[in-house]
Amino acid sequence: MTLTDIMNNFEKDLQLAINDFDVYKAEEIIENKLKDDNENIDLWIKLGVTVLCPPLVDYEKALKCVEKIYELDNDNLYALILECYTHHFELGGVDSKMYHKLNNIKTDNKKLLSMIKYIMSWYYRFEDYENREKLLIESINLCDRFVCNFNELGYIFFRQNKLSESQAMYKKALDNIQLVYPKENYIDFTDIKELIFEEILGIHITDSNKEYIEKSLLKVNKLLNQL
Repeated sequence: MTLTDIMNNFEKDLQLAINDFDVYKAEEIIENKLKDDNENIDLWIKLGVTVLCPPLVDYEKALKCVEKIYELDNDNLYALILECYTHHFELGGVDSKMYHKLNNIKTDNKKLLSMIKYIMSWYYRFEDYENREKLLIESINLCDRFVCNFNELGYIFFRQNKLSESQAMYKKALDNIQLVYPKENYIDFTDIKELIFEEILGIHITDSNKEYIEKSLLKVNKLLNQL
């Protein structure tokens, strides 16, 4: 069996697991492939993303994958994103070391810088509206085509009773949605780009998350109508 055949079998088996939304099977397939290809950064990223998917949600294993990626490429951006995401959603927040690593990234890519500013906002406590607002505005000024930054800024403005500004942010968040996941279709839960599109940029979104933004906008509209 040639290397091409092995890769084709791996890709076919992994796709079947994705289609069945079998997270445990996908984890097993990727781990088996890593036994023969232990320095494949793409596979370590896939494993790190996969083990964060419900019902698995193994953040310790995800961070071990991040450590391995850093051993192979200390400046790997996907590893840093995965590390920040894991700490933010599973371990209470981004720490100062991650914050400074993000802040030191040099690039002329405004979309990437926008995403980085948004991730940096995770460093601040949820109630620290001032610092979060500053970074969210910086993110939006760099790129106004994402969802999560507008949605979170809409919430902050709402909490500050800036209702017209909140309304504008929620409307823009809804306008920027590129894909609402069809219920009958699978999501590639092994793909770091899909994780970024859904969880960080918000341009791919579930029905329930879209409905949440719509309800937030409706609440603001009702309050504005009472003025």
